[in-house]
Amino acid sequence: MMLVITVLDLAATEKNYQPYLANIASRNDLNYLFEEIPGELTVGHLFIAGGDTPEVRRVQTGLLHDVGSIAREASAAQAASF
Repeated sequence: MMLVITVLDLAATEKNYQPYLANIASRNDLNYLFEEIPGELTVGHLFIAGGDTPEVRRVQTGLLHDVGSIAREASAAQAASF
């Protein structure tokens, strides 16, 4: 059995991933890079999750209604008015 050792050019790897850094918008984006970059170093399965995640700002919205129930209510109200 022959062992083959390759040397990773870290400067080239850093240059390869540098453009991605400017587009990181969330912790999930950063975690994605953390999963991809070690792939240059190793073979196998690697899972990364968690980290510092800021509270997500929620947007208040109206309630969603079942269109069928609205039609039934309108129909019942119309029938009651006769």
